[in-house]
Amino acid sequence: MKRSNAGFTTGELMVVIAIIAILSAIAVPNMMGWRERAKLRGAFENLRGDLQWAKMRAIRDHDDVSVLFDSRAYEIQNVAGNTIRARQLPAGVIISSSSNATFTSRGRCPGSGQAVLEKVNDSSQQRTISISPLGQIR
Repeated sequence: MKRSNAGFTTGELMVVIAIIAILSAIAVPNMMGWRERAKLRGAFENLRGDLQWAKMRAIRDHDDVSVLFDSRAYEIQNVAGNTIRARQLPAGVIISSSSNATFTSRGRCPGSGQAVLEKVNDSSQQRTISISPLGQIR
């Protein structure tokens, strides 16, 4: 009787599983670090976009619009103190230092403003947004 050579042996399957396990052990920590950096980058981009939006809202409404920072959130308010937009930062990202900003009806920020976003346990990874008195967001 002739044996069919189709399929894999148990030894071959064990070798493939071992290779996959080794590659996973190498790749997973790198992916976790990427995920944390992506949170910081995403929070930075959201804040920058919201600051641009607040500036345009002030110009459109011909009224002052303020951006108020907290350690884990920020909100955008009109001159009457009504919240127009509020945003929580993702877990693991904080605003370590900031100065509130107010945009005038001409898009300027007389007192300037700044916010430093950083990871909770790693102050070496941080991003800074500053607003010049002319309203430029960098």
